[in-house]
Amino acid sequence: MRELKPGTWELRVYCGEDPITGKQKTASKRLHGGKREAQVALAKFVIEAADPVGRRKVSPSKITLTKLIEEHLAAWEGSATTMASYRSLLGKHITPTVGRLKLTEVDARILDRFYKWLHEEHDLSPSSIKSIHSLIRGAMRQGVVWGWMAANPAQDARPPTVHRSDIRLPTARQIGDALTQLIK
Repeated sequence: MRELKPGTWELRVYCGEDPITGKQKTASKRLHGGKREAQVALAKFVIEAADPVGRRKVSPSKITLTKLIEEHLAAWEGSATTMASYRSLLGKHITPTVGRLKLTEVDARILDRFYKWLHEEHDLSPSSIKSIHSLIRGAMRQGVVWGWMAANPAQDARPPTVHRSDIRLPTARQIGDALTQLIK
């Protein structure tokens, strides 16, 4: 989804690969209206593209977690920094492991084990794992909206707790001593 000019949006949906050429196929259309209307229209367009005549071309049971996250990121509007971070996490940690699983195979237990494995075997920090969890949970929430999933198992998964260190403010005396040192 991108805004071509104020109030005019281009909606583009991935429709799979051409079986003969192997090239990716996309469908696109334009919409006039607000951002929220465009987001709702995009969600409907994704479902229509997968199910143009009332019969699903692609069964949700065949969609992988990576595919769901890619579609979610294509429809998601966030900062460029966050998008780059999410794409990096997807490529480095999700796709090579749980990303290959079908949506019907992913449950909270698998996600909990995945998070534990990332922490113990790959020494990933709890905050990085929390970012991975946020990406998966958001994509699965969108998967429920799109009708690709009945429920969001990531809601029940528990990433490690991020422990924040206590910040200790300097005392008035310490500030005075520091200023005295600067003046000398």
